[in-house]
Amino acid sequence: MYRFLIALVLAKVSWSAGADGSVLNEQNADRVYVQGDCRFRLKVQPGDGFKEGHLYMFYNAKPVAWGFDIRCFAGANQEEVDARLDIFRQDGKILSTMSPPVPYESRQRFRMWNFSGANWTGTVTEYDTLYGMPDINFRNMRFCLQQTNGPQVICGEHQSPSPARARSSIATYTNKIHQISKVLKTLTFVELPINQPFLPSEPPTTSGER
Repeated sequence: MYRFLIALVLAKVSWSAGADGSVLNEQNADRVYVQGDCRFRLKVQPGDGFKEGHLYMFYNAKPVAWGFDIRCFAGANQEEVDARLDIFRQDGKILSTMSPPVPYESRQRFRMWNFSGANWTGTVTEYDTLYGMPDINFRNMRFCLQQTNGPQVICGEHQSPSPARARSSIATYTNKIHQISKVLKTLTFVELPINQPFLPSEPPTTSGER
């Protein structure tokens, strides 16, 4: 009986249920995630979840849970990485990926910045998607992490209502960018044999997507 209780307590510490009923693994510092030809470690914070190895979720966020995508683009060249960032480089200028490429409009508040982690360099782009009506505009955040001296590339994105809607939402958006950056900084690419078995981030779940 005592052994059963101890096992139950240990299981409770290691696993907890997410807001959508999925299971979150909180103690996974040594877990290697395999996605295509990308292999990496990522620290999932307590209360968060990494659904199906590509969707990081902040389940405890208020007023509602939210998340961002993480996808593998191993072997991508710089032009392909730029496409994931929604930019086109021409004569030293950064343009949008419109056809033909044109500069981002000032009202889109485009900005691009770099950061780095254990064994990668990353680029982030942010811009507003304009649909003609301020109430339905969105702020896009895209990122790509390129392995240092290696072929692995991780890219992802998050979309939020544009902070331009209301000044009160600027702090909320800024906090989201901070949280995403904090998670990405924990990512480390690893080199493993090509036959390394797939280690899912979570047990199979039938819960819905975002």
